[in-house]
Amino acid sequence: YGADEVLEVDDQVFYVPRHGFLQASTVFSDMFTIPQPLAPEVIEGHLERPIILAGYKAKEFKALLKVLYPTSDSFPPCAYFNLSQGEWVDVLKLSTVWLMTKIRLHCIKALSVSDPSNPLHLTTSDKVKLGRAYRVPRWVREGIVELVRLPELSLDSIRELGLETACQIFAIRD
Repeated sequence: YGADEVLEVDDQVFYVPRHGFLQASTVFSDMFTIPQPLAPEVIEGHLERPIILAGYKAKEFKALLKVLYPTSDSFPPCAYFNLSQGEWVDVLKLSTVWLMTKIRLHCIKALSVSDPSNPLHLTTSDKVKLGRAYRVPRWVREGIVELVRLPELSLDSIRELGLETACQIFAIRD
């Protein structure tokens, strides 16, 4: 339970306690409990041979670590670990990929604020983009409904959603 793992993300090496990953993710739980070969030179998870998490950014991983291993500064009055909107999106990405269900639900809750003055509030377009990317159907639905109900809407304001989505939104509006 107290064992550490050495992980490499984006050419950065991280020494992390195993327990947080075991508790939060079936992906890591399975990875860490796979029987290791008898030859010590091929065992991954130590300094000479870290477990490489390819395709991810170190900044995304650091944001996830803030949630997995909070410090006393992270707790009330700051119930959301004092992460920026971008960090929450990074944690949502990794928690979705690595099947970290509780963390993923917490990310969705943190980013679902309705107050536009809250720095975690998602724009209408962000709801659609992020909802599609990270499988949050409620955000997609809310974003499209908000776009359809806007009094004025330009193609430039929704171009980032893709031409097909933009055309569908204009068709619904008409």
